[in-house]
Amino acid sequence: MMPAHYCHLYLARVCLESRTGLSIASGLSEGGYDVLLVRDANGLPTIPGTAIAGVLRHLYQRAFPDGETESLFGTEAKGKESLSRIHCSWGAVHDRHNHPIEGLLLGAAAEKLETDDLLRLLSEPQPVLRDHVRINHLGTADGSGKFDRGTLPPGCRFTLELLLWSEKENDPCWERVLSLFHSPLFRLGGAVRRGLGAFNVVSIHEHHFNLKDPGQFNRFTGLQRSLGSAEGLNLRAKDAPSQCLTAPGAVPLSVTMTLKGADFWRFGQGLVSFNPETGRKTADQLPIAIPKITWSDDGQARIVDHAILIPASAIKGALAHRFVFHLLRYEGLFLEEMEERKPPDFNPRDLKAVQSLFGWANDTGGDGSLGSVGRLLMDDLTLDLPDGAPRRSRVGRLTHNSIDRFSGGVRDGALFTEELLFDLSWPFTLTIIDPHCEPLEDPNLKRALADVLEDLASGQLSLGAGESKGHGIFTSDDVTWSDGGQWIQGGRS
Repeated sequence: MMPAHYCHLYLARVCLESRTGLSIASGLSEGGYDVLLVRDANGLPTIPGTAIAGVLRHLYQRAFPDGETESLFGTEAKGKESLSRIHCSWGAVHDRHNHPIEGLLLGAAAEKLETDDLLRLLSEPQPVLRDHVRINHLGTADGSGKFDRGTLPPGCRFTLELLLWSEKENDPCWERVLSLFHSPLFRLGGAVRRGLGAFNVVSIHEHHFNLKDPGQFNRFTGLQRSLGSAEGLNLRAKDAPSQCLTAPGAVPLSVTMTLKGADFWRFGQGLVSFNPETGRKTADQLPIAIPKITWSDDGQARIVDHAILIPASAIKGALAHRFVFHLLRYEGLFLEEMEERKPPDFNPRDLKAVQSLFGWANDTGGDGSLGSVGRLLMDDLTLDLPDGAPRRSRVGRLTHNSIDRFSGGVRDGALFTEELLFDLSWPFTLTIIDPHCEPLEDPNLKRALADVLEDLASGQLSLGAGESKGHGIFTSDDVTWSDGGQWIQGGRS
């Protein structure tokens, strides 16, 4: 219970839509999978209220370092104990008709889990199983860097309820908290630095109740308990002013470009052909595809069974590798001198500039370090192929073989086919967090990052599979920085 002087109640029902995959782990273990999704009593995916409140608290403290975080979200500090004035419900997933599923479904209501194709997909143990592998310089899996992660398809909608108890008639904290949902840093779940956990705000219905006013009290008690009900609440304008980035040092930078494939390209290893042909064997190597959910204007869901996936982790790995190359060049560490100058245990990942931009793992060096996340954010992307003739014109097949020089025949296991994509373009956005912090003001870091992006836009940095065969070349003519390029050009001065 809140103290009696907190008589002003701010209430909002927030509908969020994942624009990337989402993976909130349950912490449970099962022999067949490495990461299991958290689920509600119906076996449907959900978002714990603690996950939402924790992210909001972190972002609030980062954007508004004015000492209000503890009084707003509570604290357990000795002598300063206080309750959280922010209350957050769990996020309820939506069915195909855009209604949040609340409570335990029993009897006839439970049939919806089988008849609703969206809920049936989300009820599967792993709606999308993402394989991850970290490749070392030998082209093989690096140590323990091979694992899988259960995720939800992009386009899942969730609704949650947020409350703020206050003693003020117009509490500025409320506008601040709501604005955080629009922040590019608002991400939930795991692997957010590998392209998962990003959301768009679909709608926010809110109202401020003065519970000492009998009319307002009756209006509050007359609210329907369902998260999907907006009766008695006001729809918040989507262009409402955002306060989540008021602190100058907290404003992230972004660079955007449209990458167009100059030739064939493919990411990952899929299971389903994008252009199956009757009577013809499916190619041995396929582009990776995942289901995704799209919503019509009238709130009806449609499942796209096979959308092209462009994993952010695949792009980030290529960028990191090329970044190290350019950084060593600016640091004066050339191949001819490396053997003489570097210590026996030298690892490029230990360079300060690399760790500042891409982060480092917990206790990587065995020195008890806590590790740190990187300052680069990228989103997984999904692309739809058009139906009919346009689809066939964008999917090709190549046959590969290797000839035995002694017998003149094909070497064992070296004859295979590969399905590739071409004549497609897609938007790429790279967000840099805290660009003006001291570690990122290193001129060599800026120069190396500028060279990496120039390599990518000019087709000198291959992405995806088959780069040794000339695949994965992309170009871009529209590289745009959110600050006009002032930050990145600072490294050239």
